[in-house]
Order: sequence, then C-alpha cells, then structure tokens
Amino acid sequence: MRGHGADSPCRPPVTPGGLKMLPEPVIGIVGGRGAMGSWCARFFKQNGYQVLIHDKDTTITLAELAEKASVAVISVPIPVTCEVIKAVGPFLGADKLLVDITSLKAESVKAMLAYSEAEVIGLHPLFGPDVEDIKGHNVVFCPTRGDKWLPWLKDLFTRAGAEVIETTPERHDEIMALVQGLNHLNTILMGLAIEKIGIETKDLIAFSTPAFRTKLNLIRKISSQDPHLYAEIIAGNPHLPSLFERYIEHANHLKELLEGKNSPEIVRLIQKLSLVTAGEKG
Repeated sequence: MRGHGADSPCRPPVTPGGLKMLPEPVIGIVGGRGAMGSWCARFFKQNGYQVLIHDKDTTITLAELAEKASVAVISVPIPVTCEVIKAVGPFLGADKLLVDITSLKAESVKAMLAYSEAEVIGLHPLFGPDVEDIKGHNVVFCPTRGDKWLPWLKDLFTRAGAEVIETTPERHDEIMALVQGLNHLNTILMGLAIEKIGIETKDLIAFSTPAFRTKLNLIRKISSQDPHLYAEIIAGNPHLPSLFERYIEHANHLKELLEGKNSPEIVRLIQKLSLVTAGEKG
C-alpha cells in the first residue's frame, strides 16, 4: 500500500471543496494489453494504484471491471471506441470516472456522455507507448462532465512532469488535424515519392544530411509501426479534408514557381514561415 501522508507524492488530492479525500481509486483499463493500454497500466501501477485489465485474453468481463473500478479507461482502436463505450458505459454510475485515450475526441466524448452517467474526461497523451518518463511531454485533457475526478487526474500527470493542456473535444480534433493528420500525410507523401523515384536506401543514406535522416526515420516509423492507427487518425478526423485541400493548393502553387524558376517568390514564401514558429517555446 502507498502512503497517504502529507509528503507522499502519490496521495490522491483533496476534492475541489478541500473537505475530504477522494476514495482510493481502482483503475480499470479496457484494452489494457494493447500498446497504449499497457502504457496506462504501467503508469498507474508506478503511481501506486491497483489496475484491472479487460482485453481479449482476460477473464474479467466489462461488467465486472466497471463494478470493481472507480476509474474506467478506454484504450481500444478508434473504429471500435464508441462501440466499447456503449458496452461498458451503462455499468458506470455518477460516482465514477470514464476516460478515453484515443487520438480523436469529439465522437468518443459524445459517446461517453450518451452511454454513461459517470464523470467524463477525454484524454490524449501526445506521445507513444515507448515513452518511459513523461516529463515535458504534452497531455491533452477534454473534461466534459463533473469536477470531482478532474483535479485528481490532472494532479497525477502534472506531478509526473507532464504539460497538461485543457480544451474542448472539437478544438482538440481541429488542432490534431494539423499536428497529426496533415503531418502524417506529409510523411507518407514523401515516402511514396522516394519509392517512385527508385533510389536505393543505401544511396540515400550515403548522401543524406541530418535533416534528411530525420525525415527517413519518420517514414520508417510510420511504415514499421501500426499502419491501421495512422490510417484511422487520418481518415477519421473530419477537419482534415479541408486542411489537405489547402496543402494541395500550396503544393500546386510551389509547382508553378518551380517550373517558372521563380526564386524570388519562393524566397518570399520561405520568409513567411517565420510567422509559424514565432510563438514557439525555447
């Protein structure tokens, strides 16, 4: 058991009123054998919490997990997230917390609100399951119902060193269309172009700059990890098609400048990029 003394970094925080402590949470993870589900299990266990896991190879049912856990975390592929929420949600009362950690938020949060009475927080850790220390990493919170559990969960991540950002599910998906969707599409397009050109990888590496090696590593990461995840992030975000249209417009404009050997205009466009990084930290 972990200590609850005043100096314990893992103690549950007081409720917003400051009058009493939250009961010791038991964490139930649906999809706890998957990549991010396993990460969640490790994270909560390292912070001293009991963790229950429901997955394809476990015996505990969704109903049993919902009964025993005070916090239910949904960590399943995007296409089945709402279906799983619909299955587990009715077992969760108003005194519990329902969280999803998928890369898209609007639909999953809507489902959590519709199919459960629990407090609801959409959560998106902006890193992969290979991250051991979350210090300095971003975690997005989309709290949408209740305020009892939010201080506890935020405290847990901030004590671990994470940068916590609060927003709405809709705003999250709008920004993720750029941060993840367009970013991944750009990497895929470059990989396809390299494949079409037909230059062998060993030759590319022999002539590569550090920046180009970084690009190759990104292409390798997408192609060697779960292609279904990247496809779901791209295809499932409703804000991405219009953003991609703007990307294509700029690509066509650059193509015209390239064919016309219009260096001055290309310089002007490059100089405009300083506006993009003007607010960057560090």
